Amino acid sequence: MSRLIRIFFQAVRALTSNMVRSTLTTLGIIIGIATVIMVFSIGEGFKSYITSQIENFGTNTVFIQTRVPPTTKARNGGPANNGPQSTVIAITTFKNKDIEDIKRLPNVNGVYGAVTGQKVVSYQNVTKNAIIFGASPARFDIDRGKIETGRAYNEAENAAAAQVAVLGSDIAKDLFGQNDPINKIIRV
Repeated sequence: MSRLIRIFFQAVRALTSNMVRSTLTTLGIIIGIATVIMVFSIGEGFKSYITSQIENFGTNTVFIQTRVPPTTKARNGGPANNGPQSTVIAITTFKNKDIEDIKRLPNVNGVYGAVTGQKVVSYQNVTKNAIIFGASPARFDIDRGKIETGRAYNEAENAAAAQVAVLGSDIAKDLFGQNDPINKIIRV
């Protein structure tokens, strides 16, 4: 036991005789441990964020997306970007018939098709650029988003191409401020 006490006092003397070295070593150890803890915490936080994003879509949801690559002229800033001379590219890789075929698969519970784009949306004298997401009413049964006020459009309105829209909270606030957007007419 006396040997252990001697070793302890010898260690204390060594630490106190070189205070700067002892302080810097201790600081290095503290910073190193704090960095490791922070990196692991950030990693776990990021993992949690990604998991929650995936859970929002549903763990059994599959997205199929078609993209049309720009033409060589469009990439080079040629005539494909210049208004009336632009070439229209028809998307022929995914059609409504494909959606109907997918609906008939035995392990599929729900399917909807959607088209996205960016358009100018206005109400009275307020104009905003908005992302437009056109989808069949089945979207509201499949996606987990909730409509705060108003209602989703139905299949009859979809088939009749009725002029109805579900606005996101940001665009509704931008266009209408604190006013109620229900039964108002917007221009797209």
